[in-house]
Amino acid sequence: SDELDASWNFSVRDGKLTATRKWGEDITLLPASNDLFMTDRGLRVRFERENGQVARAVVGAGRVRDLVFQRAEGK
Repeated sequence: SDELDASWNFSVRDGKLTATRKWGEDITLLPASNDLFMTDRGLRVRFERENGQVARAVVGAGRVRDLVFQRAEGK
């Protein structure tokens, strides 16, 4: 997210999608529907695709909505 100068890395660990931030603990994301994942703490992550590839993650939690994390080039 350019607004926050923040980045998250998404990877699959032990068959589960995990978000890793440079601060705090890793977050396990649970599938809710196609390209939509949630946590037990109310965090929502929706992946948006372009030409079949994930282009960005749109995050929301509580009063924060539609915080966009653009996919880094080359990733």
